[in-house]
Amino acid sequence: GSLRGISGDAVRITYADALPQGTRQMDTTLRFAGTVHLPAELISGNEVLLVTLVDADLDVNRLAAESVSALLTASSPLTSSVPVPLQETGLSTGVFTGALIAKLQGVALPPGLGDAGEAQVQVNLGDAVGVSYTDADTGVTAVKSATVHSRGQLTITSGIIGTGAGKYGILQVSLTDEDLVGGGSPVATLTSSDASQAPKVLTLTQLGSTSTFSGSLRARPSSVGLASDEVYIRDGDTLAVSYYDPKPITNVFFEVTSPRPRFVAPTPDHMTSFESAMDCPFQILLRAQDEVIPIRRLPGALVTIAPTRYRRNAAQWIPGVPGGVSLSASDPAVEFTTSLSWRPRVVHMGARFELCFRVQEANDLVLVTAEFHTERCFVVVVAKCRKCLSPGENLDTIATSLSSDWRLLWSANPSILNPSSVSGGRLIKTSLTYSVAQGDSLATIAMRFGTTVRALLAINPDLALEASLGTGTVVCVLPMPTSLDGCPTLAKSSTWEKMEEQYIAPDYYDNPFNWEEITYDAQGMPVKTRNPDYPQLPASAIGEEPGYSTRVA
Repeated sequence: GSLRGISGDAVRITYADALPQGTRQMDTTLRFAGTVHLPAELISGNEVLLVTLVDADLDVNRLAAESVSALLTASSPLTSSVPVPLQETGLSTGVFTGALIAKLQGVALPPGLGDAGEAQVQVNLGDAVGVSYTDADTGVTAVKSATVHSRGQLTITSGIIGTGAGKYGILQVSLTDEDLVGGGSPVATLTSSDASQAPKVLTLTQLGSTSTFSGSLRARPSSVGLASDEVYIRDGDTLAVSYYDPKPITNVFFEVTSPRPRFVAPTPDHMTSFESAMDCPFQILLRAQDEVIPIRRLPGALVTIAPTRYRRNAAQWIPGVPGGVSLSASDPAVEFTTSLSWRPRVVHMGARFELCFRVQEANDLVLVTAEFHTERCFVVVVAKCRKCLSPGENLDTIATSLSSDWRLLWSANPSILNPSSVSGGRLIKTSLTYSVAQGDSLATIAMRFGTTVRALLAINPDLALEASLGTGTVVCVLPMPTSLDGCPTLAKSSTWEKMEEQYIAPDYYDNPFNWEEITYDAQGMPVKTRNPDYPQLPASAIGEEPGYSTRVA
């Protein structure tokens, strides 16, 4: 039969005896015999073991989960006896648990293990760890023991073999098991979340006389021509390796997720458009990272960004990047940052470029495709008839390089009040702009502005002599005033006067100087105002940019 009660209950046992007839009885107090338990007969060193003590007699306070200490002790050949603090698992359960670490002699504990004050005993591989508890009521000592072994530890790392065109990526499986020191050829099995691939069985080789065993597989980003000893890795696949450890008896697993390289902020969105100009420094910050959470990342897998292709004015795609475009040097990393730099030149003026870049795993382990948004293209429009001044340049040097006159450049830049104060880095207009009308040709435009077709082609590298001009095409023009009125070009003054004080307005059809009046302020600086005596307005004043208006005020 069975009796239900709690520790301390009074128990009366009664017996009715037939011969001789009579009743016999005995009174006693209910007590429980304590028992102890370990997880298994073979346990792992350098891990937390859960020790369990069951004794309802220790449940004194029925309203709280209680703590007990110094009742249960642990010992080993290297440690005589240490108390194991115990905590009741709940209200009135009579079940108490505590943490014990069998620390392997000469082997460091994993980071964080032991920080919570767990009881520890020192052991060597094969030592027995014992726990004992003496019941205060019965005086009986309950003992349990287990043999300490080393649980195998698996890892998967990635790497690269070879250099140049012959290099290839690998997955390396490593096993550390102190029980295997002295020989053995453990076997590990690698599986992928890609159900089309069969498990790969690797026989691991001991590294010298250490407790580490290793084996590797060639990793490829393509399933085409995949050999039996190769593994095909897709973006975000789960890779798992397993090993049966006979001491202690357990299956050891380790899982990682293959890299998911992605562009991240502040990288601009796909097809974001930018505008630059000749000789203007231009930069775009590009950043990418492996988006797998840190605890699941494949060790050794790194991210990088590389150019893929570009095209000019929607023409054919060309591998790489245009001349002058570069990415700042940066080593592959889990979080990779680089900067695109470009200083467009005169040959790029007026063109629309699409520049494309790809984020990828640096060891070429993983197949990533456009469906994962791993390529981004950016549009860069290099404005016509504009440039940034380089250090040492001014309006005069720019005009000379264009076979023109600095006064023309000044007239084309109304915001420049003092031509002598222009410094390096400033964006200026290098010419006037003209919007092609129906029937225009390079010859008629050259005639209108008193220049030559050769001069127009020189400052319009995007135009060709034989090409027809579409209506609305913007053409940069630098008029030659003296060709219209036959006057000789004014010689530069050799006096000390400032440049603006040598100013003499050119004379040509629709010249902005006709509607600008130059006055000087109290500091002697020139100020541009509208010429009230000239009826024709600048095109910018009536919204007809580019070109010049033929309307009057």
